[in-house]
Amino acid sequence: FQGIIEIKESYYIKSIEYFYGNSGLIAGDYIFYESTDSKHSGVFKGRFVTYWTKNDKGEFEYKDLPSMEGNNQFSGSWTGYNDEKNLVTNWGDGRIPFSGDLDVGTSEFGVNKKYQANGWDSFIKAHRGGYDKITTDKARQEEQFEWWKN
Repeated sequence: FQGIIEIKESYYIKSIEYFYGNSGLIAGDYIFYESTDSKHSGVFKGRFVTYWTKNDKGEFEYKDLPSMEGNNQFSGSWTGYNDEKNLVTNWGDGRIPFSGDLDVGTSEFGVNKKYQANGWDSFIKAHRGGYDKITTDKARQEEQFEWWKN
């Protein structure tokens, strides 16, 4: 990918919860271009929000939020270079923004059973545990497969 992340808003958050240092968020627009050499490539475009903290040295750090909250939330669309297809694209760390009934988890991301067969089986087996090592390892390999290149 090549692209631009444009910060349009920045906020400082004062909270008793995060007494150990400064906290805040940045929000803005993004546009990411996939290589035109790849099959089924296009442009991702939309909005994002990311939470941050400052450590005791005054350095910015990624804010590791509880999985029920999520961070690095991106919401937008993907448009293919070779056709007029426009798809909704939302992703994030911990949760997926605007995912509707896909996410039925309470304290962390949980896939609705009616969507499990749509490519979520390997995700569940790779990250949720309760499976033997061979099943888990195979699922983790599937999660690393670069399907968009085929």
